[in-house]
Amino acid sequence: MNNLLCDACPSDSLGSGNDSRGNGRMGLVIFAIINFVLSGIEALFLLVAIISSAEVRTAVNVSISIISVLERIIAIGLPLISGIGFLKLRYGMGYVCGITMCVLMLYHNIGLISINPLQGVSEILISLFYFAYPAFLLFILMFKYRRLFRRSTNGA
Repeated sequence: MNNLLCDACPSDSLGSGNDSRGNGRMGLVIFAIINFVLSGIEALFLLVAIISSAEVRTAVNVSISIISVLERIIAIGLPLISGIGFLKLRYGMGYVCGITMCVLMLYHNIGLISINPLQGVSEILISLFYFAYPAFLLFILMFKYRRLFRRSTNGA
């Protein structure tokens, strides 16, 4: 297990969630994995939207424009970059890109939180996840991991 994530975090932080200074980094590894999954899902959506025919895109109400493609590229890039920054404890890549990703996701998904009783349960759960995850991550980054990122930047 330690060899798989040796670049991600120090070996002594994998088992207990704490390194020798008492800073838990296992949470950042978990957030990085979630960010990589979100990037993969967004990349899959972009790929399907690009290779689909025009009739299919109009049937499912998906438009291909420069702005929508740029939005998807940002939605792929920010979680990917912040996930790498979480693993390497880089202030700019992890902390700044993570907060930027959270703010943009919250801004984009604020309308999804309105729950319509006619929606299916899966749509409601997906909407809540896409709102709750960035809110939780923003809170954790601001109040728990900010000093860890700053300390790793000052110490490097």
